Order: sequence, then C-alpha cells, then structure tokens
Amino acid sequence: MQVNSISEKFSSTFSIKLATTQAEKEISYGIRYQVYCSELNWEPKSSSKLESDRHDERALHLLLKHNECDQFIGCSRLITSPSAGQVSSLPCMHYLTDYQIEQHRKFFDQGCLGEASRFAILPQVRKKECETFKIDEYARPLMSAGMYFSNIALAKLLGMKGMLIFASPKVARRVEMLGLELTKISQGIDHNGSRAIYFLPVEQSPYLLQSNPKMIEFYNSIHTSIEPQVDGFLALNQAK
Repeated sequence: MQVNSISEKFSSTFSIKLATTQAEKEISYGIRYQVYCSELNWEPKSSSKLESDRHDERALHLLLKHNECDQFIGCSRLITSPSAGQVSSLPCMHYLTDYQIEQHRKFFDQGCLGEASRFAILPQVRKKECETFKIDEYARPLMSAGMYFSNIALAKLLGMKGMLIFASPKVARRVEMLGLELTKISQGIDHNGSRAIYFLPVEQSPYLLQSNPKMIEFYNSIHTSIEPQVDGFLALNQAK
C-alpha cells in the first residue's frame, strides 16, 4: 500500500484508543510497570505488575495500538483539574513556587488545565531489532509524536485551555521539533534526572502552520480519530 502522508503512515501502523474500561486501564498500568518499574526503576515493583497512583482516579488514559499485531504498545494519561482555576491538585504544581505561579499567572487564569504524564512505550518496541512488532524507520518516530498530539487533542476536546508536562530537556526538545508551542515555567528540578515544568496551549494550529505545517494534517487526523471516543465517553458519564 502506498502511503502519501504522515497521517496515513501513522494510521496504517498505529491507532489511539481512549481507555474506558477497567481492563483497558490495567493494560495502561501494565505498560507503565514495564517501563517505570522494571526498566527504569523509578517506581517500586509490586506483585500485581501494575503501576498506578492516586492521580489515576481523575485521569483519562490513552493507549497506542500496533495495528498489525492488534496489541497495545504504549500509553499516557491526562490528569484533570476539578474546574477552571483549580490547578493546585495537579501533581507538578507541587514543584512550583508562589513566585513562579504568579509570574505565569496568565496560563493559570485561562481556564481549566490538565497535566499529561506517564508517557510510556514498551521497551521491546523501542528496539529497532524487535521481531514481534514490525515498525519501519518512517513510522517509528511517529509513536511518541502521536502520543503527544493525542493528549493535546484530548485536552481540547475536554474543553481545557492548556496542559502541563513535567519533562526532561530531551523530551522538551522532541516536543519543540514537532512544531508545538511550549513555555518553560519552572527552573530545573531534580526528579529522576533534571526536569522542568512546561505549559502547552491546546490551540496549536498557528504554531504548526509557522514551524512545521506538514504536521497539521497529522494532528487533525489524531483529533478526528479520538473525537467520537471522547464524545461517547462523556455521553456515557452524563447518563450515569
């Protein structure tokens, strides 16, 4: 099959799934365990082989599927704040000083914000010589890009004005290389290596147009693919 665009390449190899059942959430926790507990040793190991914390209760979870193998290979989550202006409950806010919050008040006063975290792709998938999951050199970089775009799209569909990420300089550079706008709002923080807190607006099209226009179609396709999933999730919760 001939692939003519980045979005077609991504959708022919991967798909994004909003985890709405407990079983799907536990798949996400299992992927996180393999990365954060077994591989990196950043979180404690457990007999359940699931990595979860108290923030998962108010988070929406996204899964990355390898289409050919029909298996989930990556995950992330978007932690929600209770309402507009109430961002103190987001985990990374704990690391910001009162001065930094006041200095960047324009971001926190915009409206409801979220925090994207727990990005993880299975260790064996990240290896180029992996035999189980056949991913060519053109599709491989799209795994992480798709996860970043899907979190922005999810935040926008939930009515958020922006989201925070707690990222290393390497991850921040990757996000910038996609053409996304992000603003550093903290100094370096020693947490499993040097990290900082960044703000990303959900309205990214103007920045993509200027810095990386070929990514706009990719982002729009991600947004389109998860929109009916989010609408269905919200409708179901409203009916409860």
